Amino acid sequence: MAKFNVPLHSAPRKSFSYYNNADLKNYTGWTFISNAISPATNTRESVPRILSLNNYDSINENLNLIDLANQAGLTTYWFSNQGFIGRFDTPISKIAKRSQYVIFHNKGDYKSAGSDDRLLEDLKRTIINKKTGNLVFLHTFGSHPSFCKRTIFYKKHIKNFNPKDDRSCFQDAIYNTEIYISEVHNIMKSTGEPYKIIYFADHGLTDVNFPPYKVHGVGINFSLDAIHIPLIFINSKNKKEGRMINKEYYMRDFTNTFSDWIDVNANKIK
Repeated sequence: MAKFNVPLHSAPRKSFSYYNNADLKNYTGWTFISNAISPATNTRESVPRILSLNNYDSINENLNLIDLANQAGLTTYWFSNQGFIGRFDTPISKIAKRSQYVIFHNKGDYKSAGSDDRLLEDLKRTIINKKTGNLVFLHTFGSHPSFCKRTIFYKKHIKNFNPKDDRSCFQDAIYNTEIYISEVHNIMKSTGEPYKIIYFADHGLTDVNFPPYKVHGVGINFSLDAIHIPLIFINSKNKKEGRMINKEYYMRDFTNTFSDWIDVNANKIK
């Protein structure tokens, strides 16, 4: 059975090179969605809607894609570099803990969150030499603030990188996110087994004219950039050159798409 991997984090679509005249022909097996739209402008509200069946204000967390994968016979893992916050679980961690194996690398203290590379190590330990079907979520810290403080974890930097400029640091974060996606891809490829990868950001960010120049698009800071996100599908069996599908897609329907992606049918899924 194929192995699946789903990384998540927060970033606006327009910041990625894939959506800025990049040559997609070299991305064999990659499919990019041109206009994916997040259901909310922050992680706490967005991720539960993406992972569960929902209808406007109603979210049915008992009909979520992790339970779907479990019942389909996949072995499920959730590795998070964000963690849960406070004494009571957030809506995200409640769903995450439905996975059969769960690691939260911190309790939600974003200031002390370490490198997302720890999730790559989790993935390697989980995937290498395992032949059964696996569904692995990597919930990265990604391009969350503080941008410049997190550049110490990056392997490479953009040209003319300025570690004291938030705008430069944010560009550096996106650049390293693209490297990260490629590293996940290489890890999966190294197994020699069929695999599928889905990458998406749970929300975007809004441009502002004061530091850090990118903020959550809540309240008066709402913008379309806050809900326009990257959505990428990678399939090892797809030998065609990378392509962009020019389509508007609402991430609140993701559970339906996911069931198709893993070839599973359920009465509650359209």
